[in-house]
Amino acid sequence: MTLLELKGVGEKRAETLRKNGIHTPLEIVRRYPKRYVHQKLSTLDEVEQDETAYLQGEIKSEASVYFIRTNLSRLTVRVAVEKTLFSVSIFNQHYLKRTLSPGLKVVVYGKIRNHAITAQRITRADGFEEGFLPVYNLEGIKDKTFYNLCMTAHAHLQDHFVDILPSTLREKYRLIGYSTLLKHVHKPANTRVHKQVMRRLKYEELLLYQLKIAYLKNRRKSQTGAEQNYDIDTVRAFIKTLPFELTSAQKRETNAIFKNLKAAAPMHRILQGDTGSGKTVVALICAVAVMSAGRQVALMAPTEILARQHYENIRALVEGTAFKVVYLSQSVENDAAKTIKEKLGAGSIDMVVGTHMLFSKTVVYNDLAFVITDEQHRFGVNQRLSLKKKGKLVDSLYLSATPIPRTLAKTLFGDMDVSILEDRPENRLPTKTTLILSQNENKVFSRVAETLSRGEQVFVVAPNITDSERTLHSVETLYRRYQKHFSSAKTAFLHGMMDKPSQQVILESFKALKTDILIATTLIEVGIDFPNATLMIVYHAERFGYAQLHQLRGRVGRGEKQGQCLLVFEPGEDYRARLSVLETTTDGFKLSAFDLENRGFGDLVGTLQSGYLPFEHADVSTDMAILNTARNDALIMFDDIFKDKKPAYKALRESVLRQVSQPKWFQT
Repeated sequence: MTLLELKGVGEKRAETLRKNGIHTPLEIVRRYPKRYVHQKLSTLDEVEQDETAYLQGEIKSEASVYFIRTNLSRLTVRVAVEKTLFSVSIFNQHYLKRTLSPGLKVVVYGKIRNHAITAQRITRADGFEEGFLPVYNLEGIKDKTFYNLCMTAHAHLQDHFVDILPSTLREKYRLIGYSTLLKHVHKPANTRVHKQVMRRLKYEELLLYQLKIAYLKNRRKSQTGAEQNYDIDTVRAFIKTLPFELTSAQKRETNAIFKNLKAAAPMHRILQGDTGSGKTVVALICAVAVMSAGRQVALMAPTEILARQHYENIRALVEGTAFKVVYLSQSVENDAAKTIKEKLGAGSIDMVVGTHMLFSKTVVYNDLAFVITDEQHRFGVNQRLSLKKKGKLVDSLYLSATPIPRTLAKTLFGDMDVSILEDRPENRLPTKTTLILSQNENKVFSRVAETLSRGEQVFVVAPNITDSERTLHSVETLYRRYQKHFSSAKTAFLHGMMDKPSQQVILESFKALKTDILIATTLIEVGIDFPNATLMIVYHAERFGYAQLHQLRGRVGRGEKQGQCLLVFEPGEDYRARLSVLETTTDGFKLSAFDLENRGFGDLVGTLQSGYLPFEHADVSTDMAILNTARNDALIMFDDIFKDKKPAYKALRESVLRQVSQPKWFQT
């Protein structure tokens, strides 16, 4: 059946659907809503102060319109809800004046405060529909129109849907069938049906995820390539030149990686470590092993400043060896870059450190065998794949500063081997953390003044770029305040809305000691060393999770001097009690466990959720129980699905194989 055979679809609408990536009636039905608008009327008894709700009432006055400026208007009308009269205001909808007349029954959606409502929508009561309304975000086609097409297509195709979940699983977990899902996912009739739809969507998505990573790991282990016949004497000699003693964790995980490198199957491992645990040193020792076998290594970092930092540190450590290490990024001049590329192709360069340029089409390697990716979740899937494809059966090591407990990491990254560095170098003093109530900002300013008087630098972090109702301290506000209070100091600001070159200039200026105080968002959370920065101040600390606050305080005290971290919090809700654990605990993995227990995982891997985990329906911050169930089911069923190829799992097996063959999927 084609699009044009579907009632309501002509040539013009078919073209609009194709522009949205929809080419068949089945693809119409399978285009799930991006989200729902849950329209449900409330009574005044059910609504609390400052809550946003739907209320039904009757207009009791003529509407008035006031133009605050040319492009900003406010319409105000009085509405009786039950026996209470409210003043209702709505912005930039002055055209409603001609339709809102006294006596009209309406539904107002807005925030209630005392006897006023700041409305987002005002609709006629006879046109209001309670329930879950789908939002598809399609270009050129209204949500209601697309919903009607979904129902038409479903009626034509309902006898042809194939459920990928076997009946045993559906019965075990009381999951709705696929045809029922496709009908109700577009407009759940009520909360009960919505829960049934979401349970099915989440379980199916997480089961497919666990099966895919199990399949990839199994396939990877079955691949065979050349073993890394590294020179152990060269490696031992290099370790002896290091200006510090390796921790027991570094020794243990280095040996684990060596076993991977020596095996015929390509390595796929994530190396986690708390701030300052020495991940880069472990990666470099393994790189030396690969280079001693006459093969090439690439280390890729997401930003220029972090990549250059890695290069400078590595160059200093390999000085005196025979290994040739170079730096390559867009900032390298054309002639120099051309020479580097030629030498990489000829094999006269052993290791290259750089940014995303390392996987560009113009870069060709002679024998790339080992790829190290720092902060890998900040790269796109295709970027990570592109660098690996520069060699044959390349060994991959991913570095992550987000400390995730081992069992949880194995659940999330089941296709990877997991290494964890839980020790810290003995000579690194832990950052001292102090809680300060926001009303006592004079104490913060006093500590800043002391730090500046010693010639040291200060980080100041805010949760927002600009002020909002929920934020008292934004980057912009703090920048003005610090600039005024510390007029003799050089103050700068940094946030994600700035272009990359501007961000780079500001970070370079701070690293070069040309800036004393840097006001920023969490953009500065990971990776970069600023040895002269000794004071970290985090405003609205109550809005952050333990793991993220731990990452932030890890930005200071990375030199010889001890770091100080001031967590500035607002009064209320026992914030001091919750944050006090950071004053006594410096172990990132323990704090991750606290995050799991107290905040349900969202802050712990928020960056991974957006940059690595490809979930549309499931949220690992709230659906860990479903994820663990799906993982256990995937392990139990794996042989039946892929080795014995039992008929009951045919549709599930085909779905997994189809998805892992798509380059957009997360294969790293």
